Amino acid sequence: YNTDVRGIELAFEHSYQTRAITPKTDRSGTAVIIGNGNTAASAVAACTVMLKNGQTNKRITVAARHPGKNRQLPDIIGEGDAIAYEEKTIDASADTLRDADIVISTIPGHAADAVAEAIGNDDSFRPRGILLDVVYDPRPSALIRAWRAKGGLAIGGEEMLLWQAILQVILMTGADTADSSLTDVLEPAMRHALEEAL
Repeated sequence: YNTDVRGIELAFEHSYQTRAITPKTDRSGTAVIIGNGNTAASAVAACTVMLKNGQTNKRITVAARHPGKNRQLPDIIGEGDAIAYEEKTIDASADTLRDADIVISTIPGHAADAVAEAIGNDDSFRPRGILLDVVYDPRPSALIRAWRAKGGLAIGGEEMLLWQAILQVILMTGADTADSSLTDVLEPAMRHALEEAL
């Protein structure tokens, strides 16, 4: 069982709920994933679920440091999902990021600093979507700081880590996954423990 996928989804869902955001479904749905390693595979799977059925022209773009390295990524998108896939070099990512609904950086800490610098140096850059940077050290990352400085919403990797941990506790204890009261109890306690650890 891969808790990365649902952990990513829950990090976004929690962010939407706490900010009272309803994702738009009346226009194209786009996601950009920075990186193409193992975490990127989980991000592609999560984005396949998160791009709403009502949206048209759905697209997942991978901005990779090493294009072509992970050839399984397009196969994660099911044929019935009607989602286009493309891969670009990370150098072209700033323009690609601007209009994305969902952006997930899956590369290690400081590896996205060049992307953060490109965003910071672009006076016209105004992000439309929400960024999740899966790293939690440094916290916040340069990418998150640049994104927020341009008026965008950004989620740190500790959110993904928290929701993964909650899912792992539920899986290990055999608890009922439909029992939302368990999550209501676990979330504040585990959030507190996570903050102490980080």
